[in-house]
Amino acid sequence: MRRHHTAFVLWTDDTDPAADVLARLDSYARSLVGESNGERVLTLPSGAREVWSWVAHFGHLEWASLDHARNADLRVAVGASGYGMEGFARSHREALAAQRVAVRSTGSSPVTVYEDVQVPCLLTEDLGELRALVARELKGLAGTDSVTTRIRDTVRVYYENNCTAAATAAALGLHKNTVRYRLDQAEKLLGRSVDDRRLPTELALIALESYGVSVLPAG
Repeated sequence: MRRHHTAFVLWTDDTDPAADVLARLDSYARSLVGESNGERVLTLPSGAREVWSWVAHFGHLEWASLDHARNADLRVAVGASGYGMEGFARSHREALAAQRVAVRSTGSSPVTVYEDVQVPCLLTEDLGELRALVARELKGLAGTDSVTTRIRDTVRVYYENNCTAAATAAALGLHKNTVRYRLDQAEKLLGRSVDDRRLPTELALIALESYGVSVLPAG
Protein backbone atom coordinates (compact mmCIF):
# COMPACT_ATOMS: atom_id res chain seq x y z
CA MET A 1 0.00 0.00 0.00
CA ARG A 2 2.96 2.37 0.22
CA ARG A 3 2.43 3.44 -3.38
CA HIS A 4 0.13 5.57 -5.47
CA HIS A 5 -2.73 3.56 -6.95
CA THR A 6 -4.98 4.08 -9.94
CA ALA A 7 -8.14 2.01 -10.18
CA PHE A 8 -9.74 0.84 -13.41
CA VAL A 9 -13.00 -0.79 -14.36
CA LEU A 10 -12.71 -2.72 -17.63
CA TRP A 11 -15.73 -4.18 -19.38
CA THR A 12 -17.09 -5.16 -22.76
CA ASP A 13 -20.30 -6.19 -24.48
CA ASP A 14 -18.38 -8.88 -26.37
CA THR A 15 -20.55 -11.98 -26.83
CA ASP A 16 -17.64 -14.45 -26.69
CA PRO A 17 -17.74 -17.06 -23.90
CA ALA A 18 -17.28 -15.42 -20.49
CA ALA A 19 -13.97 -17.17 -19.82
CA ASP A 20 -12.49 -15.78 -23.05
CA VAL A 21 -13.78 -12.27 -22.30
CA LEU A 22 -12.36 -12.25 -18.78
CA ALA A 23 -9.02 -13.48 -20.07
CA ARG A 24 -8.87 -10.60 -22.56
CA LEU A 25 -9.86 -8.05 -19.94
CA ASP A 26 -7.29 -9.40 -17.50
CA SER A 27 -4.60 -9.35 -20.17
CA TYR A 28 -5.38 -5.75 -21.06
CA ALA A 29 -5.44 -4.73 -17.40
CA ARG A 30 -1.97 -6.20 -16.95
CA SER A 31 -0.72 -4.36 -20.03
CA LEU A 32 -1.48 -1.07 -18.25
CA VAL A 33 1.66 -1.60 -16.16
CA GLY A 34 3.83 -1.44 -19.27
CA GLU A 35 1.95 1.51 -20.77
CA SER A 36 2.23 3.55 -17.58
CA ASN A 37 5.59 2.42 -16.20
CA GLY A 38 3.66 1.21 -13.18
CA GLU A 39 5.14 -1.31 -10.79
CA ARG A 40 2.48 -3.98 -10.49
CA VAL A 41 -1.21 -4.66 -11.11
CA LEU A 42 -4.00 -6.33 -9.16
CA THR A 43 -7.04 -7.65 -11.06
CA LEU A 44 -10.34 -9.00 -9.78
CA PRO A 45 -13.24 -10.30 -11.91
CA SER A 46 -16.46 -8.54 -10.89
CA GLY A 47 -18.81 -10.27 -13.30
CA ALA A 48 -18.87 -12.33 -16.48
CA ARG A 49 -17.69 -9.39 -18.63
CA GLU A 50 -16.09 -6.97 -16.18
CA VAL A 51 -12.80 -6.71 -14.31
CA TRP A 52 -11.69 -4.38 -11.54
CA SER A 53 -8.03 -3.46 -11.58
CA TRP A 54 -5.51 -1.39 -9.64
CA VAL A 55 -2.08 -0.28 -10.87
CA ALA A 56 0.55 0.63 -8.27
CA HIS A 57 3.00 3.35 -9.29
CA PHE A 58 5.11 6.25 -8.06
CA GLY A 59 3.74 9.77 -8.47
CA HIS A 60 0.94 11.12 -10.67
CA LEU A 61 0.23 9.61 -14.09
CA GLU A 62 -1.99 10.67 -17.01
CA TRP A 63 -4.33 8.00 -18.36
CA ALA A 64 -6.40 9.73 -21.04
CA SER A 65 -4.11 8.54 -23.87
CA LEU A 66 -4.38 4.79 -23.24
CA ASP A 67 -3.73 2.74 -26.35
CA HIS A 68 -7.05 1.32 -27.57
CA ALA A 69 -6.08 0.64 -31.16
CA ARG A 70 -5.81 -3.06 -30.41
CA ASN A 71 -8.74 -3.18 -27.97
CA ALA A 72 -11.41 -1.13 -29.68
CA ASP A 73 -14.27 -3.20 -28.21
CA LEU A 74 -13.09 -2.78 -24.60
CA ARG A 75 -14.33 0.00 -22.33
CA VAL A 76 -12.28 1.46 -19.50
CA ALA A 77 -13.20 3.80 -16.65
CA VAL A 78 -10.33 5.32 -14.68
CA GLY A 79 -10.31 6.76 -11.17
CA ALA A 80 -7.94 9.51 -10.04
CA SER A 81 -4.71 8.21 -8.54
CA GLY A 82 -4.34 8.30 -4.76
CA TYR A 83 -1.81 7.28 -2.16
CA GLY A 84 -2.03 4.39 0.29
CA MET A 85 -5.12 2.49 1.41
CA GLU A 86 -7.35 5.56 1.28
CA GLY A 87 -6.26 6.37 -2.28
CA PHE A 88 -6.69 2.71 -3.28
CA ALA A 89 -10.33 2.73 -2.12
CA ARG A 90 -11.19 6.24 -3.35
CA SER A 91 -9.77 5.65 -6.83
CA HIS A 92 -11.94 2.52 -7.12
CA ARG A 93 -15.09 4.44 -6.12
CA GLU A 94 -14.23 7.09 -8.71
CA ALA A 95 -13.66 4.49 -11.43
CA LEU A 96 -17.11 3.02 -10.71
CA ALA A 97 -18.65 6.52 -10.87
CA ALA A 98 -16.91 7.19 -14.20
CA GLN A 99 -18.22 3.87 -15.50
CA ARG A 100 -21.81 4.87 -14.64
CA VAL A 101 -21.40 8.03 -16.71
CA ALA A 102 -19.87 6.07 -19.60
CA VAL A 103 -22.67 3.48 -19.61
CA ARG A 104 -25.43 6.11 -19.53
CA SER A 105 -23.90 8.51 -22.04
CA THR A 106 -24.32 8.42 -25.81
CA GLY A 107 -21.25 8.28 -28.02
CA SER A 108 -18.76 8.17 -25.15
CA SER A 109 -15.12 7.36 -25.89
CA PRO A 110 -13.59 3.96 -24.99
CA VAL A 111 -11.77 5.57 -22.04
CA THR A 112 -13.65 7.61 -19.44
CA VAL A 113 -11.43 9.38 -16.91
CA TYR A 114 -13.09 10.39 -13.65
CA GLU A 115 -11.38 13.78 -13.56
CA ASP A 116 -13.08 14.59 -16.89
CA VAL A 117 -16.58 13.70 -15.66
CA GLN A 118 -16.36 14.46 -11.94
CA VAL A 119 -18.76 17.40 -12.15
CA PRO A 120 -21.69 15.35 -13.57
CA CYS A 121 -20.74 12.54 -11.16
CA LEU A 122 -21.12 14.92 -8.24
CA LEU A 123 -24.26 16.62 -9.58
CA THR A 124 -26.55 13.61 -9.32
CA GLU A 125 -26.94 10.07 -10.61
CA ASP A 126 -30.60 10.73 -11.39
CA LEU A 127 -30.94 11.32 -15.12
CA GLY A 128 -34.41 12.72 -14.55
CA GLU A 129 -32.99 15.46 -12.34
CA LEU A 130 -30.28 16.22 -14.89
CA ARG A 131 -32.87 16.35 -17.66
CA ALA A 132 -34.85 18.86 -15.60
CA LEU A 133 -31.71 20.95 -15.03
CA VAL A 134 -30.93 21.00 -18.76
CA ALA A 135 -34.50 21.96 -19.71
CA ARG A 136 -34.78 24.63 -17.02
CA GLU A 137 -31.43 26.33 -17.63
CA LEU A 138 -30.90 25.89 -21.38
CA LYS A 139 -34.46 26.38 -22.61
CA GLY A 140 -34.26 26.81 -26.41
CA LEU A 141 -30.55 26.06 -26.30
CA ALA A 142 -31.40 22.42 -25.53
CA GLY A 143 -32.41 21.66 -29.13
CA THR A 144 -31.05 18.71 -31.07
CA ASP A 145 -30.56 20.33 -34.50
CA SER A 146 -27.05 21.02 -35.77
CA VAL A 147 -27.35 24.82 -35.63
CA THR A 148 -28.43 24.84 -31.98
CA THR A 149 -25.73 22.31 -31.15
CA ARG A 150 -23.04 24.59 -32.64
CA ILE A 151 -24.37 27.58 -30.72
CA ARG A 152 -24.50 25.56 -27.50
CA ASP A 153 -20.93 24.29 -27.96
CA THR A 154 -19.78 27.87 -28.54
CA VAL A 155 -21.32 28.97 -25.23
CA ARG A 156 -19.62 26.07 -23.42
CA VAL A 157 -16.22 26.99 -24.86
CA TYR A 158 -16.94 30.65 -24.07
CA TYR A 159 -17.35 29.72 -20.41
CA GLU A 160 -14.22 27.58 -20.52
CA ASN A 161 -12.29 30.63 -21.75
CA ASN A 162 -13.40 33.00 -18.98
CA CYS A 163 -16.18 34.53 -21.09
CA THR A 164 -13.69 36.05 -23.54
CA ALA A 165 -14.85 36.14 -27.16
CA ALA A 166 -11.32 36.43 -28.60
CA ALA A 167 -10.07 33.38 -26.68
CA THR A 168 -13.20 31.45 -27.65
CA ALA A 169 -12.64 32.30 -31.32
CA ALA A 170 -9.05 31.08 -31.09
CA ALA A 171 -10.08 27.84 -29.37
CA LEU A 172 -12.72 27.09 -32.01
CA GLY A 173 -10.76 28.37 -35.01
CA LEU A 174 -13.47 30.94 -35.78
CA HIS A 175 -13.57 34.66 -36.46
CA LYS A 176 -14.41 36.70 -33.37
CA ASN A 177 -17.48 38.13 -35.09
CA THR A 178 -18.79 34.60 -35.65
CA VAL A 179 -18.45 33.89 -31.95
CA ARG A 180 -20.27 37.10 -31.07
CA TYR A 181 -23.06 36.26 -33.52
CA ARG A 182 -23.49 32.81 -31.97
CA LEU A 183 -23.55 34.30 -28.47
CA ASP A 184 -26.26 36.72 -29.61
CA GLN A 185 -28.25 33.76 -30.95
CA ALA A 186 -27.72 31.90 -27.70
CA GLU A 187 -29.12 34.81 -25.71
CA LYS A 188 -32.25 34.77 -27.86
CA LEU A 189 -32.69 31.05 -27.18
CA LEU A 190 -32.01 31.47 -23.47
CA GLY A 191 -34.12 34.58 -23.11
CA ARG A 192 -31.33 36.27 -21.13
CA SER A 193 -27.66 37.17 -21.29
CA VAL A 194 -25.20 34.27 -21.41
CA ASP A 195 -23.41 35.95 -18.50
CA ASP A 196 -26.50 35.67 -16.27
CA ARG A 197 -26.87 32.47 -14.24
CA ARG A 198 -23.50 31.30 -15.52
CA LEU A 199 -22.94 28.56 -12.93
CA PRO A 200 -26.19 26.59 -13.41
CA THR A 201 -26.03 27.14 -17.17
CA GLU A 202 -22.47 25.85 -17.33
CA LEU A 203 -23.39 22.84 -15.17
CA ALA A 204 -26.24 22.04 -17.54
CA LEU A 205 -23.87 22.27 -20.51
CA ILE A 206 -21.33 20.00 -18.77
CA ALA A 207 -24.05 17.45 -18.01
CA LEU A 208 -25.18 17.52 -21.63
CA GLU A 209 -21.61 17.16 -22.92
CA SER A 210 -21.00 14.17 -20.61
CA TYR A 211 -24.29 12.27 -21.03
CA GLY A 212 -25.30 13.33 -24.54
CA VAL A 213 -28.88 13.32 -25.80
CA SER A 214 -30.06 11.12 -22.91
CA VAL A 215 -30.43 14.28 -20.77
CA LEU A 216 -32.17 16.38 -23.41
CA PRO A 217 -35.84 17.03 -22.62
CA ALA A 218 -38.30 14.88 -24.52
CA GLY A 219 -39.65 16.62 -27.61
